[in-house]
Amino acid sequence: MRNRRGLFAGMQSGRLSGFVPYKGTKDLPNAGRISRFIRNFVDMKVALCQFSMEWEAAARNLRRAEELVAQAGADLALLPEMFATGFVTEPWRTALPDEEELLAWMRRTARRYATALAGSAVVRSGDRFANRFFFVRPAGGAERYDKRHLFSIGGEDAHFVAGRRRVVVEYGGLRFLPLVCYDLRFPVWCRCRSDYDAILCVASWPAPRREVWRTLLRARAIENQCYVVGVNRTGDDPWNHYAGDSAVVDFKGTPLCEADASRPGSTGKRSIGSGRNFPHGAMPTISCCDDCARNAVCGKIATFAGNLFRSGRAAFRQSPAGLGLTLGLHCLCTIFRMQDAI
Repeated sequence: MRNRRGLFAGMQSGRLSGFVPYKGTKDLPNAGRISRFIRNFVDMKVALCQFSMEWEAAARNLRRAEELVAQAGADLALLPEMFATGFVTEPWRTALPDEEELLAWMRRTARRYATALAGSAVVRSGDRFANRFFFVRPAGGAERYDKRHLFSIGGEDAHFVAGRRRVVVEYGGLRFLPLVCYDLRFPVWCRCRSDYDAILCVASWPAPRREVWRTLLRARAIENQCYVVGVNRTGDDPWNHYAGDSAVVDFKGTPLCEADASRPGSTGKRSIGSGRNFPHGAMPTISCCDDCARNAVCGKIATFAGNLFRSGRAAFRQSPAGLGLTLGLHCLCTIFRMQDAI
């Protein structure tokens, strides 16, 4: 990766480009105070490969995606959600590419154009399916993240398995949190724990809710003091129209690059500035946050343990097993609640 490159958004349906020097960091002694410990600077070019997928036409969609990656000349190319097929909720009716074949295509493309390649696709997971985000490095290494929050309104939860593991991908000196579409609506899952520098969100977000998409990109950027790179599809499927609105948003919620499927093309330039303006050094809000959901659960467990101990029979209170269970529950809740303060 050469020095003095920038954060870039290259768009199909009118090429949108922007050059934004992004000063990332690596191997910092205190990730929560990045601005005080700048050691290395990383400039990365990211291509937003927004395009209209043909419904359930994997071969043609992969050819179109490769054309966009070839045109971008980027360090990282980001494809939309379910880029090979479009958003399918009945995957058993669809001729899906095999996971290993799809991964082999991503590796060939990444190696051929010397770029990391990321996007989500439908894959089999046991007797069900997963909406799996792949991040493939130019050298061939791959990481996977399964969409955590399934879009039940669209029937995704009926045949897909929700992911259980939060993943952070390191590449080129930067740390990325992968998200898939509906994940963007859940701030606790997206919360920065001083463990990533930018969010990568791939989506098939319908046009009637486009303002929600644009607002959530900014919200996640502001509350986590990070950069957000969001790529959405364009065109139509049997149920929805998609407007694109792919964007790069900085940690102040300012759009650095935006794209609209209705525009034939545009360009924009924006400088992020020096390392002192790096997001996690701006305000210490990340170190001050608490996990309301987790504390609520811990509170319920603690209340249950206390009621169990107080209302239990004398034999239970005096038994080593009963006393150990109650004390164990109290200690577990205390440890969880202290984690935010450590």
